[in-house]
Amino acid sequence: MDYTTNSEEVSSAIKFLNIDAKMLTGDLSLAVISRVVERFTGFNKYQYPLWENIINDNAIRRQYAWEVFSKLLRNKEVILLFDFADDKNIFLFSDGAILSKIFENCFKFVFYVTNVENDFLLAYNDHDYLIGAGEAITWIDDIKSGKYDI
Repeated sequence: MDYTTNSEEVSSAIKFLNIDAKMLTGDLSLAVISRVVERFTGFNKYQYPLWENIINDNAIRRQYAWEVFSKLLRNKEVILLFDFADDKNIFLFSDGAILSKIFENCFKFVFYVTNVENDFLLAYNDHDYLIGAGEAITWIDDIKSGKYDI
């Protein structure tokens, strides 16, 4: 049975939409996930699934909540990653707004979005929860208050 990884699915959407993105693998992706784990979980080592281990977070349950990325992440350089146990590849995008289009063209999967500075973490899980940590805590409040139409 063939299995399409999350990064293969995203790569297909990137190609279909003719988007400029950079895939990072190996030591670079390991360094990113290590920094995310250290900053946003109570652990010093990755624990599966990452979204269950995020501390000091805020969340909202909303199907297709990632649609808000077209406004929320506009003009922000972002890193897209997945649960490390499932897929070790990560992507760098110069404008996070494009993620809304990418996810419109993919099957549903758990993903995480951060930036190079690790200022925030957004997680979207298989229960339709958008979870925010770091700077993204207030973004979730903004979504709850209706600041962003989704």
